[in-house]
Amino acid sequence: MQQIALEKESATSVRTHNYGVDSMKIASMFMVVVLHVLGQGGILQTAAVGTINYYLAWTLEIAAFCAVNCFALTSGYLSIDREIRYSKLILLWLQVAVYSVGITFLFWLVRPDTVSFSQAIHSFFPVLSASYWYFTAYFGLFFFTPFINKLFHCLSKAELNRLLITIFLLLSVLPLLTQKNLFELSKGYSMTWLCALYIIGAYLKTYQVLPRLRAGNFGLYLLMIGIVCFSRFVLEAISPVLGLEPFYTLLFVSYTSPFILLAAVFLFLFFSRLQFKATWSKHIVGFFAPISFGVYLIHTHPFVWNHLLIDRFARYATLSPLFMLGSILLTATLIFISCALLDFLRNQLFLLFRIPRLTQYLERQCAKAVSSLRTSEKPES
Repeated sequence: MQQIALEKESATSVRTHNYGVDSMKIASMFMVVVLHVLGQGGILQTAAVGTINYYLAWTLEIAAFCAVNCFALTSGYLSIDREIRYSKLILLWLQVAVYSVGITFLFWLVRPDTVSFSQAIHSFFPVLSASYWYFTAYFGLFFFTPFINKLFHCLSKAELNRLLITIFLLLSVLPLLTQKNLFELSKGYSMTWLCALYIIGAYLKTYQVLPRLRAGNFGLYLLMIGIVCFSRFVLEAISPVLGLEPFYTLLFVSYTSPFILLAAVFLFLFFSRLQFKATWSKHIVGFFAPISFGVYLIHTHPFVWNHLLIDRFARYATLSPLFMLGSILLTATLIFISCALLDFLRNQLFLLFRIPRLTQYLERQCAKAVSSLRTSEKPES
């Protein structure tokens, strides 16, 4: 045990704030918005098969598909050496609840015919209603993180290497080979997959991985994306000849795909090693990183998703390739910035009403109550 502690202490001896990881949070959330502009926005469905726009849209889709994996990797990277504070979970739940209830209420005011009574009730229970799949999965993961962290720090590097190999083979390669929902992974839309990514992110924080590659990690990311794009278009071309089902064309396009997972790891390593020396760049990253999750909460709210985003950008598929690409990126940028600024205002209101302090107070009171209960349960000597 002492040897393991010394091994990890030497691997993590220098601790400075990593603005590169913060920039990864921002970039991954922007990529998530790009995915939704392409998919829910109707561009992928509208682009004519075989056209330049079709291949361009799908290439952009695949390039951004590792975004959720990247965002989840940051959780393990940032939390493995930190004390787990339940006040942060309460604060996060309040943030989710504000948008879940608030946006539902706005739709009830503006378009009351779109809001049913059950939907209004479910908005008060974002975890139980699973209105945001990522938050529901993360909420469950949060309660396991203290145990994961303790287990992680008890394992040697060799044991963690075997654990990562097991994760890769059982949770990534095997589901790809069988094309079944093994271990209820649901192609990555699950707490189990977030748990696996948390462990991988923790490993990337604790041990130096591929130390000589640096910017070459971005090249490896592009290589993984190229493999997925090539397989996607080749399988689409030969599927009619071989009589394959349509879903085989998306064989490698899933969160749990080995190539998408590796693309996320390489892109994460690239961003984590970026150096931000200019003060203004640190200010920009420091401003957007904490409010990036709010972008997800706002634009994927069920009513925004089903009434405002659906097929909203399908016409982009009829533009010239260059204009289509520019329109997609500009739209994603506007959505990201507008949602981020709204979440900044929400955060300021939380600070004004001292909500973070309230959650910390509740955490302390609960800790005192638990401590008192444990003391009262001790047998008298």
